[in-house]
Amino acid sequence: MNQPIAGFHKDFEDHWVAELGCGHAQHVRHDPPWMERPWVITEEGRNTRLGTVLNCVRCDEMGLKLATVLLAECRKTLIANYD
Repeated sequence: MNQPIAGFHKDFEDHWVAELGCGHAQHVRHDPPWMERPWVITEEGRNTRLGTVLNCVRCDEMGLKLATVLLAECRKTLIANYD
């Protein structure tokens, strides 16, 4: 689920973490050659990314769990009211 970047902080290993609008967090490392994010190094660069949308895997997982529960409840209700 897409969520905007609302802020940044560093974790205990000194890596940058994006604070998402949903309240979850996601690492935004600059770790060449695997991950190229030079903008994360400076405050000015990070500020240019505020509001940028990232996919929040935790929200996706919660949405799937909720959909599964709702589908099961709908099935129960439909079966109970079928007669």
